[in-house]
Amino acid sequence: MSRSGVASALIAHAPGSLDYSRLSATAHAAEQEVLQRLAAGTLADGFPAVTDPVILGIGQSMGGCMTVVQQGRYEDYDGIGVLGFSAVHTTPATRPGTTPIVPPWLPRDVVPSSWVQTDPLSDPGVVNKALMVADSLDNRDKASGPAMAWGFHYDDVDPAILVQDLTDFPTRNGNPPPWASTTLPAVVAVWCIVPGAIAPEAAGVSVPVLVAMGERDVVADPKGEPRAYQSATSVDLFRCPRMGHMHNFASTRELLWQRIDTWSKWVSVVKAS
Repeated sequence: MSRSGVASALIAHAPGSLDYSRLSATAHAAEQEVLQRLAAGTLADGFPAVTDPVILGIGQSMGGCMTVVQQGRYEDYDGIGVLGFSAVHTTPATRPGTTPIVPPWLPRDVVPSSWVQTDPLSDPGVVNKALMVADSLDNRDKASGPAMAWGFHYDDVDPAILVQDLTDFPTRNGNPPPWASTTLPAVVAVWCIVPGAIAPEAAGVSVPVLVAMGERDVVADPKGEPRAYQSATSVDLFRCPRMGHMHNFASTRELLWQRIDTWSKWVSVVKAS
């Protein structure tokens, strides 16, 4: 990733201010507004009022992290689906026999003062601290492309997709594919891969939880995930075969979608009871 590309991403999203509290509070406020409009029948012309919906929070990767944080703090959802994220320890998967990716750990709620500078290029170390996941792509496995590609995409995914998805992540040389974002909340990206980073919020989730991931993903100990959700009424675990971390590119993605649909029906039953 070029230094100018990282700088643009950092400046656009003010990484020093986009922490768990601001992101979850913003999402909570936006969702409450949508629900109020649904109940009043004013969400869109011709759309009927919905007064007692089953509300599901579903997030993938960093979105899964923020779903847990938001539920732990605001109890917005009747059930949460945490996809491709570990409440115990999220860590990039690499091809067996290659060098593991071990990014530096920054304790939760610790933001180096240099991150809030207007121009992060004035401190060369900011780039590596803020976007170490992106920097890890410089660790090349010559046989398979970027080091993270093995864990992100299964073998049957079109190699052209890998190139579009991971080359110069996240800016994609200024030409992002339709599914991509060129920016990210960098401070949360760093915090969410620290072991136990959201343990308090996960332990406070008191609704049904679906923990789902690909056969290759970023969850260090899949079968250990349920222990993070100490207060949940149920914890379902699903590991989808022939799927990497980028779930919707997998040839088996419909299995995951069906599993989410089945679980959502269970959440509806729980709420009705």
